[in-house]
Amino acid sequence: MSATLADPKIQAFLATKYVVVLATVNADGSPLAMAMWLLSDHDSLTMISVANLAKIRNLKRDPRVCVVAETGTVVPSFSTIRRRDDSSSNGF
Repeated sequence: MSATLADPKIQAFLATKYVVVLATVNADGSPLAMAMWLLSDHDSLTMISVANLAKIRNLKRDPRVCVVAETGTVVPSFSTIRRRDDSSSNGF
């Protein structure tokens, strides 16, 4: 069974995170992963970027993303969220 973004354990974990790794898909199919500042709530993860960077072009072409938030400890614990970008609400 997979958890949702609204799961209290996921929310508690994300509340301690300010930076996550966002991965998008380049035109040639290769991944593009970069650190991003994060704002989260029960319904969405919000990340802000400058227009026309590679990650934005990737999202316009292919809305699939993967977001990884990890603990940064020796014994890692992490949450991975795979979703489609909802560009309709962010002005792309």
